[in-house]
Amino acid sequence: CFAAGKIVLAAALLVWLVRSGHLALSAWAEIRWTVGAVAVVAGQIGLIAAGMFLLGLRLRMLLDAAGVALGRRRAFGLTAVGSFVGSVLPGVVGGNAVKAVVLGQVDAPRERTRVMVAVVFDRVIGVFSLILLGALAAVAALAAGSLAVPLRVLLVAPIAGIGLLILLVACYGIARRIRPDDPPPLHIPARLWLPLAVAASYAGSPGLLARCVTLSVVNHALVCNSYLVAAALLGGVPVGVLEQFLLNPLAMAMNILPFTPGGVGLAETAFSYLYEVVGVQGGAAFGLLGRIILYAAYTLVGVPCLVRLPRAHRSLSLIH
Repeated sequence: CFAAGKIVLAAALLVWLVRSGHLALSAWAEIRWTVGAVAVVAGQIGLIAAGMFLLGLRLRMLLDAAGVALGRRRAFGLTAVGSFVGSVLPGVVGGNAVKAVVLGQVDAPRERTRVMVAVVFDRVIGVFSLILLGALAAVAALAAGSLAVPLRVLLVAPIAGIGLLILLVACYGIARRIRPDDPPPLHIPARLWLPLAVAASYAGSPGLLARCVTLSVVNHALVCNSYLVAAALLGGVPVGVLEQFLLNPLAMAMNILPFTPGGVGLAETAFSYLYEVVGVQGGAAFGLLGRIILYAAYTLVGVPCLVRLPRAHRSLSLIH
């Protein structure tokens, strides 16, 4: 019933967008599907696949730090499956659940805990990097003197990014003194100590986090470009590329909220609102078209990996 309610909410949001005129699907009929347009879409699908490879590297790095060996090909396959499942199940939690279930198939409880913490950190880094991309785009646009976005929209990404960074720095001093193999303090239950200690070990490894965040920002930029492609197919928008790389991550962040399947309806509403703030109509139309491009990539890459999933992860091993 809960999943059905999410589907109903997503459908209601899309219907409201169409009836209110915010989502003009008739604009799609005017797209000229020339050879060049098809080639651009195909190229964007390739970029999304490259982004999934980068996320696979990120997952592999975090697992390696947690003591779990996972090859690059398997990390890519699991990431592709997670992206596909996350696009068809309620919220992005679905994709992370697949990673947790597959990677959690180890016998030792301590190693299973390390895997779960790695998956959680993998998601946290992804969310932080999405916010960071918007903040970097805002700074770049300010430096270039091309920023035309109202201040109230501009401040969302930088403030959120700075807040998360301050929290990480505050945790760094404590994290440096914690080791996962240390005995738990008397006031902390043993079952809680290991996940806290593993999380602290990540927070105390700035080099690892910097590499993971860099991979994530590049991936989000590749994904964000899907909406630039969609906007171009619909005739373009009178907003600069840097401004779009500020607005699009803010709208994409709605996909994180598990209120509708994959954030459907929520992100399109955010696209409509954010672009109307800067005087551009039709944000929901290219927001939905960009989502379709993403889903096409996730399906083309994720389904073959899903078929191979049981066989590909039989040899998941631990580093001792």
